[in-house]
Amino acid sequence: MENFYHYNKNNHGGLEYYGPYMEMRDKENQRVLMEEQYNFLQKQKAEILAQQKYREEQRKGANLEKRLLILNTLISIIALLVSIFK
Repeated sequence: MENFYHYNKNNHGGLEYYGPYMEMRDKENQRVLMEEQYNFLQKQKAEILAQQKYREEQRKGANLEKRLLILNTLISIIALLVSIFK
C-alpha cells in the first residue's frame, strides 16, 4: 500500500503539484468508474426483468398448449369410444 500513494512523497524537480493533481484525478476517475458500474448494473437489471417476462410468457403458452393437448386427447378418446360402440 505504500507504493500506491507514491505521488504524495518525494516530489522532485518542480513536481510539487503533481501529488494533489493525481489525487484529484483519482477522485474524478473513481466517480466516473462508479457511474459506469451503476449504468452497467441498471442494464443488467433491465435484461433480467426482460428475461423473467419472456419466461413467464413462455410458461403461459406452454400451459395453454398442455390444456389443448389434454382436451384433444379427451375428444379423441370419446370419438374412439363412440365408433367402437356404434
